[in-house]
Amino acid sequence: MTAVEIAEATGISRTTAQRYLADLAESGKLELNLRYGSQGRPEHLYRWHDASGAGGSA
Repeated sequence: MTAVEIAEATGISRTTAQRYLADLAESGKLELNLRYGSQGRPEHLYRWHDASGAGGSA
């Protein structure tokens, strides 16, 4: 999920969602991947980190 999607789903601002997501990614609880489009800035995609390697739900 993106910060925008999480912000909309939870009713918080995009900036607040980005701050929380960045902290969770830094602590290792989330995986952060970048998705590059044809133009503009890359989109940050977050996924729960699954220590078993089986993947997680976003």
